[in-house]
Amino acid sequence: MYADNSSHVRRVWVRNVGYIVNAHPVRGGCTPGEPELLDGVEVYNGGNDPSENRPALAFARKNGLAELSGSDFHHRVSLGRGGVMLPERVADATELVRVLRANPRLPRIEAGKLV
Repeated sequence: MYADNSSHVRRVWVRNVGYIVNAHPVRGGCTPGEPELLDGVEVYNGGNDPSENRPALAFARKNGLAELSGSDFHHRVSLGRGGVMLPERVADATELVRVLRANPRLPRIEAGKLV
């Protein structure tokens, strides 16, 4: 996001049922976004080294953000290495956002194991 309009983008996005997640916030020189503009953080990424995932989790917890997990599935070996366990089936993005907002601490899959 551009710094000069990021709060405006957030207002428009959230008003239209958006959900903003900072993906792999410390990978390869990346830095976490501004917490007040985020809903959640990818605290586990299957393509990251653990030394990149730990600070992401600390950042999410320090700022009270939802803790999410992704597999970074670009190759078959990454299948099932990350994700979240939803408490119910969702049919579309609107339902997914509703469930994520209601459950900021969903069980996560990390390295293929439920945590």
